Amino acid sequence: MLVFFAIVRKELATVLGSPLGHKITLVHLGVALIALLLGWPVSYMLGQAHWAPAFAWWVYAEILVLSYLALAISGDVFELSDKIRPGEWVVYGVATPITVLFGQTVATLITLLLWLFTSLPVFFLAKALTPITAEQLRNLAFFGALLLTTLTQVGMWMSAAVESRPWRIAAIDIAYSALMLGSLVLQRLPGGERSQLLIQPLEVAARILHITPQEVLGGSAVGTLVQSALPQTTAASEPQTLPWFSLCLVYGTILVIAGLLSFVMLRQWRNKQA
Repeated sequence: MLVFFAIVRKELATVLGSPLGHKITLVHLGVALIALLLGWPVSYMLGQAHWAPAFAWWVYAEILVLSYLALAISGDVFELSDKIRPGEWVVYGVATPITVLFGQTVATLITLLLWLFTSLPVFFLAKALTPITAEQLRNLAFFGALLLTTLTQVGMWMSAAVESRPWRIAAIDIAYSALMLGSLVLQRLPGGERSQLLIQPLEVAARILHITPQEVLGGSAVGTLVQSALPQTTAASEPQTLPWFSLCLVYGTILVIAGLLSFVMLRQWRNKQA
């Protein structure tokens, strides 16, 4: 247990306390503010029932940024002083593979949560502009936890399996691109059922928020400026059923497989020193 807390404390201090961690905090907050401005309609006036998609823009920005950070931090792609890779905890820290696996997972998720907290003022302002129910917030929180936990395990596996940092960066970029773009391609193949292949994070968020991409663009500052705004409405699209079983099955399977592969790779690190 002491080793577990040592891993969590060391990882948090290394990432959050580093100049890079401070820079990421500022960049993340800047992205959240830009998303809020993009989602704020130019024609929005107090007292009018114009629907503003600011909250959707904020959610999309958080998904795009935090998804990459979940892969990058757990995958050790950043050059940080005193950064200890998972396998090195096993070798030099005399930690068991399972302790390292849980320790780095918890540290990464806490880091992402703290970064998310930095944009709470933007969250409250965006929520004030966009009607959102408590159930939708719970669904977003559950899906966000599932998504980030899964990506953390994928990043840890790559960190333990790939020695070369340039190759790890390439692997992280490919995994991120496949998640954000590859799943969209699969959904549009002949015979692909959207209800069964709804795994693209932005589309899942849109389904939870009961909104379409056209409504997000049309009701925003961007849509107004390019003169492609839709007629002002007081409500978004009709609610659609979210395939939670398929989502949990797909992401849960990836999480378990990546976790098992990480555990196997960490055991190999230990066996090399035996």
